[in-house]
Amino acid sequence: MRVDFYHLQKSGLDETLVMLLPKILQTGDNAVLRLANNANVKKINDYLWSYNEESWLPHGSEDESNASMQPIFITSEDKNPNEARILLICDGVEPEIEFMKSFDRVLNLFDGNNDMSLEKARAFWKKLKSETEEISYWQQDSLGKWLKK
Repeated sequence: MRVDFYHLQKSGLDETLVMLLPKILQTGDNAVLRLANNANVKKINDYLWSYNEESWLPHGSEDESNASMQPIFITSEDKNPNEARILLICDGVEPEIEFMKSFDRVLNLFDGNNDMSLEKARAFWKKLKSETEEISYWQQDSLGKWLKK
């Protein structure tokens, strides 16, 4: 399991997701997007349908049928019905370690402008350091470009 922490500073979660998710789909992989609660699932689900009138990201959530057929599955629980190899964690969520290990790659996106979010990310980093040697940290620069630290 490879874990990447993404320290959001210039762009918000919505903007970051619409940048990352198409790249994941281009690889042919499925993804699970794990959020803290059903309200956030609905918010992101709605956003992905409406963020761009000229394109869309194929996705679904727990509230819809055919979860196993969704390239991007959005949930507030530790589920992987679409047999995804990539897990995106948001909202300070800390899935069970064994659940995370069922993915090849885990991306933890956290708000670098929120002190509580930063503290939770630091604590989660320390916890995961003992679980995997493949862990990295990405931070946005002043222009919004991702730099590996």
